[in-house]
Amino acid sequence: AATPGPVGAAWQIPAAIAVVIGGFISNLVTPMEAAALGAVLALFINAMNGELSRAMLRAAARRTSVTTAMILLIVLGAQMVSATLAFQGFTRAVSLFIQDLPIPALGILLMIALLYIGLGMLFDGLSMMMLTLPFLFPAVRALGQDPLWFGVVLVVCVQIAELSPPVGVNLFVAQQLTGERIEEIWWGVLPYIVVLAGVLLLLLLFPQLGLFFK
Repeated sequence: AATPGPVGAAWQIPAAIAVVIGGFISNLVTPMEAAALGAVLALFINAMNGELSRAMLRAAARRTSVTTAMILLIVLGAQMVSATLAFQGFTRAVSLFIQDLPIPALGILLMIALLYIGLGMLFDGLSMMMLTLPFLFPAVRALGQDPLWFGVVLVVCVQIAELSPPVGVNLFVAQQLTGERIEEIWWGVLPYIVVLAGVLLLLLLFPQLGLFFK
């Protein structure tokens, strides 16, 4: 089959995003089911484009296995560290310290957001969350914040961090894909960082925005 031209292929990515994200936002499927649906949809699009082959399936399965194993090792290591910190009483001590800070809740939440942005320049998002959530999440709950809202804020912080120069993870991914100098990538992502920072500020000032689909 012939590969579709730019116009014929333009609908495929938006359609996949709409099906996967729209599926779990509308509560028609769970996030795990949405991921499986996205994989099936990707196979269908590749078959429709004439790109589906045994070699491609083997390569995709191999990359998926390696990525999954890497993620599981990260989760295992982070859980071991978290369990050790909790056993030593560090988790509770940090949580109580955050709650007792003599500053408003908004100030504490802003500090937490800046902490995640800073850590994200050195760690990937999953490692960072696994290491910090055990002692930050109870503090956020004690401040009276909605857990779902905090999850939205956390995702935005991670995205800012992984785009932030000089060592944001996504910067090096973009460099590998484009072949551009890292300095060019830095300047290219600045508008996106500004937009994400604006979204973060709005979420902190107006928490109800993060609960719109709740």
